[in-house]
Amino acid sequence: MGWLKSVFCGVKWFLGIDEDQSNDSKLAPKASPFVDSKPSRMYYDEDGDLAEEFYEEVTPQQGTPWMRRVTKNLTKQGVVPLEIQRLHPDFPLVMCDVSS
Repeated sequence: MGWLKSVFCGVKWFLGIDEDQSNDSKLAPKASPFVDSKPSRMYYDEDGDLAEEFYEEVTPQQGTPWMRRVTKNLTKQGVVPLEIQRLHPDFPLVMCDVSS
C-alpha cells in the first residue's frame, strides 16, 4: 500500500493539489505532461551540412580506401521543436488499455 500512496502523492503534486488548501480552490498545474521540444542528436559540419555522423574517405597510396569518422569541428543543432506534442517520460501516471 505504501507504493500506491507515493504514486498518488506524486500525481497530486503534479496537478498542483495541496492538502493544506481547501478542495474548491482551482490551481494551475505545476508542470505540463506534454513535451513540445527536444534536444537534437544532429550536428552541423564546417560546410553547414546536417547529419548524425560525418565520415571522410581516406585513400592511402597503396591498399584499399576506407572511411574515417569525423569528430572535430562539429556543432550541435541544439533544441528542436516537435511537430506533435508527446507525453513526458516522467509523467507520474500509468496509462493502459482497459478492455471489457
